[in-house]
Amino acid sequence: MENKNENIENEGSQIQGRAEAASVAEPKASGETELKPSSYRWVMLACFSLICFLMSFCQFQPAFFAQDIMRDFGVDTQGFTWMTAFPLAVGLFLALVIGSLTDKFGLRRSLFVAMVITSAGAIARYYCQSYVMLLLMSATLGIAATFTTTNMTKMAMTWFPPKQVGLAVGLMNAVGAAGLAFAQGATGVLFADYRSAFLIAGIACAVVTVIWVIFARDRRLTPNVAVEPEEKQDEQKKGSFKTVVKSRGVWLAGLGGAFYNGFNITAGSLLITALVVYWGTDPVQAGVMSALFTIGIMVGDIALPTLIPRSRKAKVLCVLLPILFAITIFAGWYINVPAARYVLFPLAGIFFGGTLPIFMSYPSVLPEINHENAGTAGGLLTTIMMAGAVVLPTLVITPIAGSDYNLLVILSTLITLLNVIPFALLPSIHREK
Repeated sequence: MENKNENIENEGSQIQGRAEAASVAEPKASGETELKPSSYRWVMLACFSLICFLMSFCQFQPAFFAQDIMRDFGVDTQGFTWMTAFPLAVGLFLALVIGSLTDKFGLRRSLFVAMVITSAGAIARYYCQSYVMLLLMSATLGIAATFTTTNMTKMAMTWFPPKQVGLAVGLMNAVGAAGLAFAQGATGVLFADYRSAFLIAGIACAVVTVIWVIFARDRRLTPNVAVEPEEKQDEQKKGSFKTVVKSRGVWLAGLGGAFYNGFNITAGSLLITALVVYWGTDPVQAGVMSALFTIGIMVGDIALPTLIPRSRKAKVLCVLLPILFAITIFAGWYINVPAARYVLFPLAGIFFGGTLPIFMSYPSVLPEINHENAGTAGGLLTTIMMAGAVVLPTLVITPIAGSDYNLLVILSTLITLLNVIPFALLPSIHREK
């Protein structure tokens, strides 16, 4: 039988050809063959992360013009909130389908189609004259956003060696968080009104779509998946959906992401308001504290998924993450001293931020998940995460807490503290190689 290492795609690009040529095969101790990492993985990471940044920017861009949008389209705060919730609803209902489609057609082609639809919808927001049309066009942002969230692990497993999977997922999450921060801080400076903001953002989506289709590529064999007999590959493809649905690890990782969103969607997004209303904190100081918390999240996104898998105590460290987060966020919340919060909130952000990419990269260490069904696994994981983002804030936290921001922070933190359970039940993320 012809060696399957010859199946690596070559689309003719000279730079891609040189990068792929570096991925020569080397024998493993077990007698199987595994691909060396391709230097082109960093190009793929840059292209994918650029889309993550842009999707976050587009989704949270309208927040600066909330009053203008509500006035012009005749809606209240709840109506405006639906503009943010609709893209999340796309993730809740389509993530599993999107993951399966990516496994079937490949990431490059699937994400290109998603970006075309999203670009069209993002530009169309400029022309919307009714609230319903604005809502529907905003929902298209969730298509490409769901593709990126669902396929982070697949992209990392496909292009990166095992030790770098957590780093890759963390970088993509951090860049997405940077898009949110940029939307909050730069929208008012860059754009005079929401229509110009919508138009420029839509054009940016179209440009990034072109960049993706030029530079992105699919890779049939991954650097961390050994070549298997053809019969076994066919069997895996046929049973990939069933395998993923039966995977206890994917369900636990998704549950961890859902608990993460318990804080992220409620107290995390309302931290400034909570500090101002409950503690009487100066709005400018509250903004700085919230920004420091976000910076901490970005640091945790990158650092912890890189460092923790290297430790033989990785499982213990993962269990400690939600505990340390709860301690530091409660300390920062109840110690009503600005100087203390300037230290405690970024620390809490680090422990909080490191949690999500670790959960999202967990499928890469599960024996039943490989490059053939990683998209489906990411789809199921994202579906559970988005369910937590919708159900926990609207049906659990907010109905109980009401307008009591102190209780809101307590409930949100306690739900995130429940991540001790999936971390304790999941296998260690420690990687020997």
